Amino acid sequence: MDKPVKRKAKRTLVSTETIIDGISGEVLQEYRKFRELASKTVYAIMYLDDENAYDALSGLGNQGKVWGYVIKNYDAKTGGFNFSSLQKVFMKKELQLSIGTIRSSISGFCDSGLLKRVMGADYMVNPRMFYKGEWDKRDAMIKIYDSLKAKKHEEVDS
Repeated sequence: MDKPVKRKAKRTLVSTETIIDGISGEVLQEYRKFRELASKTVYAIMYLDDENAYDALSGLGNQGKVWGYVIKNYDAKTGGFNFSSLQKVFMKKELQLSIGTIRSSISGFCDSGLLKRVMGADYMVNPRMFYKGEWDKRDAMIKIYDSLKAKKHEEVDS
């Protein structure tokens, strides 16, 4: 994924100024001041561990729901997410999506570099993009993630 997915900016009316002729009382001009609400990246919302992540991701459709679940439930100590059969059942029930939709979303996240398959049903969240925990431990998590990437390339080459 090259760019973070952003919500569309919304405008809100801040004030209205009216210029009135002092003699006749006639309205000469009217100015409306708008302020654009800042676009929030989905990443920032999820990094803050927002309990309402599903609401924040509703504009992304089914993939947003699945990604919100992954971010909310991945293990901060290992950076890992277990996509076991039991986890699939929990996700299906909580997200009200088919297992096929959930599987294709997870596969898409792997293709885009958001997740890396470690072994079997274990995946690791890319700590460069999403990280939970103490910030000074992030570099160690990145090294682990990169070593997983290197191992995969070695297996392909041999």
